[in-house]
Amino acid sequence: MFMNNFTKSSGRAYWHSITNLFCCNPHIKRVQDKGMKAVMLLVMFFALGSGAMFAQNPNLGGGFLAGTIDGCMTNVPGATPVADLMADPFFDACRASTEPFILEPIAEVSGVDGQWGVASGFTKGSTNCSWTYYYVYTSKCAGEITPYTVQYNGGDATQPKLKKGAVIPPGEKDMNLCFADIPAPHSVQYIANLFTDNCGTLKADELVTLRTKSKQDDCKWIVMYVYTIHDYCTDPVEVVITYTGGDTQEPWFTSQLPTKEITVDCDSIPGTVTLNWDDNCAGKGKVKSVDDTSKLGIGCEGGIITRTWDIHDNCGNSTSYTQTINVNPTPQAYFVATQDVYVPCADKANVASYISDLYYTNDRDSDRCGIYGYAKPNYTEIAESCGSFEVTYTFTDDCGRTSN
Repeated sequence: MFMNNFTKSSGRAYWHSITNLFCCNPHIKRVQDKGMKAVMLLVMFFALGSGAMFAQNPNLGGGFLAGTIDGCMTNVPGATPVADLMADPFFDACRASTEPFILEPIAEVSGVDGQWGVASGFTKGSTNCSWTYYYVYTSKCAGEITPYTVQYNGGDATQPKLKKGAVIPPGEKDMNLCFADIPAPHSVQYIANLFTDNCGTLKADELVTLRTKSKQDDCKWIVMYVYTIHDYCTDPVEVVITYTGGDTQEPWFTSQLPTKEITVDCDSIPGTVTLNWDDNCAGKGKVKSVDDTSKLGIGCEGGIITRTWDIHDNCGNSTSYTQTINVNPTPQAYFVATQDVYVPCADKANVASYISDLYYTNDRDSDRCGIYGYAKPNYTEIAESCGSFEVTYTFTDDCGRTSN
C-alpha cells in the first residue's frame, strides 16, 4: 500500500511519500524497531520558508531550493555547512537514531553535469543568463544511504554599468561648423572601455554597436551617435551623444579691398569693380560693386558716390564693404581767346556780319563733365560812322557759374 502525507515543520513544508511502514521499507522498520516514535522517511521536499516551493522525485532523496540568485555562474553561493543541513527536519529520524548519522558532500566532477540527487555541479545547458547548481550530499543513517540536494537557481539580470570615475562624453551644442565638419563618433571600443559587466568583459566588436541619426543641413544640423551596450543576458544600455550646430561664420573677401575713401575728378570716377570672396561652407564666389549716387549731383556740382560690395552665403551670413568716392565738380568753362575785328567804315551797316559767336569749353570731353558751346555776342554799335566798340560774351552754366 502507498500513501502521501503533507507535514509543515519549522517554517518549511515537506512532502512525504510513505509506504507501509511495517512491511515495505526495511530502513524505516529498522529505525522503528529501535523504539523511535512517529518516524517517517522523507523522499520528497518543499522549501516554503523563503516563499519558494520545490518538489522532487522521491527516488532521488530530499533537499530544497535554497534561493534564486541575480548573478553569474561565478556567483554561486558556497556550500551550506553540513552541520546546518543535518538540523533539517528531513533528518529527524536520523538524529533520533542511536546509529551513526553521517552527511557527506559529493564533490563536483569536471565534465559531469549537475543532477538532483546524483551529481554536484551546474546542470547541462547552464549559462550566465540562466543556470542551476546542485550541491548533492550523501546521508548515511541506520544503514541506509540517501541523497540530499541543495539547489540554487540564478542568472544575470544586471545590465552593464558605467565604471567608477568614467564619464560619458557630453557632446556639444551650437557648434559653428558645416555639416561636413561635424565631430566624428567615438569608437565602440572607447565606449566599451567606459563600462563594466558583472559577468565578464564587454567585447566591443560583439556587444557594443553604433548607429547615427542626423539632419544634414549646413545651416542647422544635428547628429546623434547612439551606442547600445549589451551583455549576453539583459536588456541593453543605450548611450546617446548629441552634437548640434550650423554655419554662423560670415563669408570673407579674398581680393585686395579698394581704398576706403578717395577723391576723384568728375571724369575720373572708377568703373565697377568685381571682388572675389570665399565661405567656409558655400565655397568661392564673385561680387560686383553697387553704387549709391543719391548724393551725386550733375557734373558741375560734384558729390559723393557710396560704393558697396555685399556677399551672402546660403545660411544668411553676410559681409559688406563700403568705399566712399568724393567727386569734384567739373571745372568751369572759359572762352577761347579771339582777335579784334576790323570793319571798314564804309561797311558799317554790315557790322553784324563781322562779329561771330564765341566758343567756350572746360576742356572735358565726357557728356557728364564736359561744358562747351558758343555764346552770342553782346554789343552796342556806335553812332559815328567810324570808331570802335566792345563786344562782350557771357555764359552761365547749370550751377550758376558765369564765364565772361
